[in-house]
Amino acid sequence: MECNVTGTVDTSAYPAHRPASPPLRVLRSLRDRALDARDTVLGRHDPLVPPRRLVLVGSSQDEFRAIGQQWVETFASQCGLGRFDRVLDIGCGIGRVAAGLARYLDELGSYEGMDVVPAGIEWCRRSITPRYPNFRFQLSDVHNAEYNPTGRVHASQYRFPWRDGEFDFVFLTSAFTHMLPRDVENYLGEIARVMRPGARCVITYFLLNDASRAQLARGEVQPGREFRHEMDGCLAVHRDNPAIAVAYPEPVVHELYERHRLRILKTHYGAWCGTPGARHIQDYVVAEKRPGADAGLGAA
Repeated sequence: MECNVTGTVDTSAYPAHRPASPPLRVLRSLRDRALDARDTVLGRHDPLVPPRRLVLVGSSQDEFRAIGQQWVETFASQCGLGRFDRVLDIGCGIGRVAAGLARYLDELGSYEGMDVVPAGIEWCRRSITPRYPNFRFQLSDVHNAEYNPTGRVHASQYRFPWRDGEFDFVFLTSAFTHMLPRDVENYLGEIARVMRPGARCVITYFLLNDASRAQLARGEVQPGREFRHEMDGCLAVHRDNPAIAVAYPEPVVHELYERHRLRILKTHYGAWCGTPGARHIQDYVVAEKRPGADAGLGAA
């Protein structure tokens, strides 16, 4: 099975490679600011698409828009998202999926987005919420060396700021692919807690199974996805900075879901390891909270 990414536009929220050097960042920022200024003068600005200098996902504003819309279509057609759902987006970034959902959800539906990147949350609050008051964004006080160095809480101890059973649909794209086991364990428990019984969640991963391990052994995976380093229950691309990209054994993920009383409905495998016809780069798992399940963590 050859690696084939034809037809996919999805990318990770954070680059698979190491961050650009400071001089390169400055040059890119200057270029992006000039292009943003040109678009403003020419009236080419989409109010729900952030300026280039703030876009972390994709290489262009068109790609940013396409990625978000593609996920909305996936959620609606394959994952059970309804127009009246109360939706939670963990790792919302700068609103790539929120922009698409704003055009999909009914006014009686609602959206909550959370992220560790202050600039992204500020932009979403300023640009999306005034146009769609049922869309709200929160900065999580979770420490992240790259994006939120002043965060006071470790991801393994963070409690989501919502009540038990508050959401109908929860999703994370390109979040657990950058998180280590203790952090993933806590976040999945919190996801289960804030889901109502029967609610669904969609989470992306790099899953390790017989097929993907064979692709890895043959070197037939996308560049930047060469998971080689054992990191206490997962594999990382970079030993010195594992959060750049992390893969999990599929049986471990199944056990984790069972522990939190989440029933896996479907696993869709991504193009990262050569799945023919894959719609997204990463694998994604669709699950529901078992009726009558109670995470037992109390109200927020």
